[in-house]
Amino acid sequence: MLPGFYHKCMEKLLTPRQYATLRIVVLLLQNYRTIQIEKLASLLPIPLKYQSRRRHLQRFLMLPKLTPKCIWFPIIKKWLKINQTNKRICYVAIDRTRWKERNLFVVSLIKNKRGIPLHWILLNKKGNSNIAEQKRLLKSTLRLLKGYQVVIIGDREFGNINLADWLSKRNCKYVLRTKNNKYIQEKGKDYQQLKSLGLAPGNSSYYKQVKFTKQPGMSRVNREHPISEEKQKK
Repeated sequence: MLPGFYHKCMEKLLTPRQYATLRIVVLLLQNYRTIQIEKLASLLPIPLKYQSRRRHLQRFLMLPKLTPKCIWFPIIKKWLKINQTNKRICYVAIDRTRWKERNLFVVSLIKNKRGIPLHWILLNKKGNSNIAEQKRLLKSTLRLLKGYQVVIIGDREFGNINLADWLSKRNCKYVLRTKNNKYIQEKGKDYQQLKSLGLAPGNSSYYKQVKFTKQPGMSRVNREHPISEEKQKK
């Protein structure tokens, strides 16, 4: 059910009984698509009464070791060593999604046109994430991917000069969508709104060494050559 290297990572953190419980829970989640403790407890194949199975699950899920940093990060590091190419480039998407009443902020590794969740936080509010929450999630992600060239990809929620400047100072490349009412300034030219540049869906333009927005004190964006057309298509 789980790859062999999962076992090597897990056995360092969990007791044999805890690891057996984890494997059973994963199997139940895959088969029954439910996260309700009551339902999982009724399905748990352990020779205990229902209430005892329920308490067993509750104690297991409250283990301090069951966090992304303790459990998931070692698995991701091992997976990258096995599957990553020699170029050591990681394309990472940042996104926020509503799951019923929950507001989930997720960072995912893009591999073979699929997103593999790396880290996530549950926002205790509705609406967009702010720069502090974005930095908080990305800091731990960048530590996880230390040694790789990271390219951050985000939609309009993340088209913020403060985030772009923060990523630049950490030697991260980024592709962040932004609104067309933002201003840019090329060297030796006046500020222009993006919507005045004649951009259209399907067309691309690249402006080097530009100031993005009129906010003072920020570094220029697009300081290097763009990602190649072949990489953009991927």
